This record gives sequence, structure tokens and C-alpha cells, in this order.
Amino acid sequence: MSFCIDILSIKPNFFDRIILINKGVFLKLFTVFLLLFSFVYSQEGLVNYSEEERLYLKNNPTIKVSSEMGYAPYDFVLNKKPTGYSTELLQLASVYGGYNIKFHVEKNWNRIMELICDNEIDLIHPADKISDINSCLDFFEKPHIIETAKFAVRKDFKNVEKIQDLYGYKVAVLGGIEIVNWFLKNYENKLSPIFVDSPIEGLKAVSQYKADGYIDLFSTLEYHKLNYGISNIKITGHFKELGSYELYYATKKGNPILKSIINKSINAIPTHKIKQLNEKWLNSDEYINSLNKKEQDYIHNNQEIKLCTSPDWLPFDGIKDNKHIGIGADLLKIMIKDTPLKIKIEK
Repeated sequence: MSFCIDILSIKPNFFDRIILINKGVFLKLFTVFLLLFSFVYSQEGLVNYSEEERLYLKNNPTIKVSSEMGYAPYDFVLNKKPTGYSTELLQLASVYGGYNIKFHVEKNWNRIMELICDNEIDLIHPADKISDINSCLDFFEKPHIIETAKFAVRKDFKNVEKIQDLYGYKVAVLGGIEIVNWFLKNYENKLSPIFVDSPIEGLKAVSQYKADGYIDLFSTLEYHKLNYGISNIKITGHFKELGSYELYYATKKGNPILKSIINKSINAIPTHKIKQLNEKWLNSDEYINSLNKKEQDYIHNNQEIKLCTSPDWLPFDGIKDNKHIGIGADLLKIMIKDTPLKIKIEK
């Protein structure tokens, strides 16, 4: 038996009544529909692959990706599963890009370099451009992580704001990564390096008085300090000479199609998903990561902002007990809360 309905003959309030009667069921079904539509649209509509790219994915439906054991919070293994900011960004990209990824876990970065140069994996991350060791790599144009290097020292140690404050002291250095060669070339004769195999080993060396300081990226220091409960350590200063430290995805040279596929799928990730990743893994550096390199370099090189303001223009601006108060002061606090900037009142 079949029948048809004349849509034009339905009273205008018919659908309103149906929705009211079955509101719960309708909302659940509608939500499922939106999710399915969003997923299908993201696979086919948001990522506009070329024919060459579609053929590549057809022949290579699974992308082989590096995974480090202990580079938290960017790329590490937790509960036997690869995780971290860089890893989860790739996982999101694979969902919106319509392909699979398989992680190849290694403890040693040099081994990861061997694998990609020998075509055993397709993509490595997160990688820097410090050393010539990257001769076989083709880096993505834009870094997906931009960080600041800071110092970890004991709370009972002297104040450390710059690398020169550690001259003559024992400083833990993470071995086996490319930036070490640059660091030793510039600072080996000015301080005493102590090589460690992991960030947590570096922090413990400082905590247990085996070293006086340890240098690493802010999010790395913060993650390990909080997750391992190292309470006698403080994170301070800024390794200004290093500038903004950029981390990239990279393929082997000669594979521009894969590079384009990954780029397109990352660009297809909704902004709110990226924001969630920043909040989950990168803490207060979320704001810093949203700035371009020139803006970040400006902040790193000009961490004190001199402010001229009216001393008696409340509720907008004012000075009380040598402190900036008022609506303007509150707005400034919000604007700089996730940066290393400090405000100095000029009288």
C-alpha cells in the first residue's frame, strides 16, 4: 500500500504541534542528523582534494606517522596510546580529511629520522629547523606549535631571568635532540652542562640538587612539574636568545602531495576544536600560539610595557598606592594575562 501527502494542505502549526508532542525524540534525532551531516560534509565538502590527491589516498589510505615515547605535552605515550597536542591535531586532521593514520612509536629521535629518510614512515612531528640533520626533510610552511623556552630552578635558588644568570652553574640539558648542538656551541664554555634523557629527569636533577637549572619549553616544564608533583621547582625567566621556538610537521623530500593533503585536512578542522586542544595541552600559551612570529618576537623582546595614565580619572583610570586601578587597569590585566608582559606605570 502506498500513499502521498499534499504538503500545501497541512496547517501551518502542524509541525509545531508534532515537535511539541515529541520534543525529546525530535531533538535527539535532529542532533544525530546534524552530526551525521557534519561528518559527511566535512569528509566530502570541507577538504577539496585534487584528483592527484584523491588518487594518492586511494593508493595510500593509511599514513604512517612517528610517535615519541616522552615528548609531553606535544607527542608522547600515555596508557600505551600515543597522545599530546601534536598527535591529537593529526588525529583530528585524519577525521576531517578522510584517511587513516598509524603511529610508529620510538624512544629515540635519531631513530625516527632514520625511519623517515628510509621511507619506512611518511610523516614526523614535532620537528624543529635548528640543525642540518634535517637534510632529508620537507617541512611544512607553517609551524603548528610556537613556544617559549624558560628556566626551571629550585625555589631556594637565586633569581633567574636570563641565561646569563646561570653562567658558572650546572645546567641540565636534554640529550639526543637537534637543538643541543646549537646550545653547546654557544654556551658550553659558559656553564656546566649535565646531559639527561628526558624532561622529568632534568627536573628531578634540579629538584635533587644534582643540577642548578634545566631549560625546556614552557608547556613541557609545566606539564611535568604538575603531573609529577615536583613542588620545590619554579618556572621562571625567558631564554631570549632562542626566540620563538617553532615545531613543524615534516615529510620526506619528494612527497609534496602528502604534504598538501595534511595541510588541507588540518585547515578543515573547526576553530573551536583547535581551541579545545590548546586549552587541554598548552595551558596559558594558547594566546601566545595564536600570534604570528613577529608579534611573538615583539613580546619576547619587550616584556615590560611602559604605561602613561591619568591618576584621577575614575572609574576609568586611576593610581592608588602606586598601583594602576579602574576599568582600564582591569582590561589591561585581561589582555596580558596569558603573556609574559608586565606593565610599568610611568609617572
